[in-house]
Amino acid sequence: MLGDQVTGPLGLVVTTPPTAGVRDLVRCPDALPSEGRAVAGKTTEWTWRGADGRVVEVRQYTAVYQGVSGREVAKEARAVSTCHQAADETYYSNGGLPSTKKFVDDRFEYCERQLADKHDTLCSVLLAKGDVVTAVTIHRTDDGDYTSVPQLKDFVPALTDQLFA
Repeated sequence: MLGDQVTGPLGLVVTTPPTAGVRDLVRCPDALPSEGRAVAGKTTEWTWRGADGRVVEVRQYTAVYQGVSGREVAKEARAVSTCHQAADETYYSNGGLPSTKKFVDDRFEYCERQLADKHDTLCSVLLAKGDVVTAVTIHRTDDGDYTSVPQLKDFVPALTDQLFA
């Protein structure tokens, strides 16, 4: 899991310490052929609070799969990532993540935004290496200046290091 050396400088405070257990990787887990093949998982959650009252929630989930590669799980997750999309949601790729080529087997990132409430945004990045998939999700509920809040790109180098170690 991401350590204090990564989360501390970003101003993140642990709200849920590392907790063992397998959880859903995507919102429509039944659509994943690999559903039920994760044999271990761990989740940690943090909160960032700005001086202006803004709150950003960050969650990391890492899972180990049996009988299926992390690359295949990431490919499946990418294929079904819009399976839950409602008429009032928009789905887009944010781009701008640091390169991870040759260090991870696959990765993708995406964001979801409620059209009725443009302040509610959920962005995720998934990285796969061997039989491991790790995902970081950032949930923002305001439309303020995002240059000063934690962003997916802040976590990709540390996640890559974890997978490559």
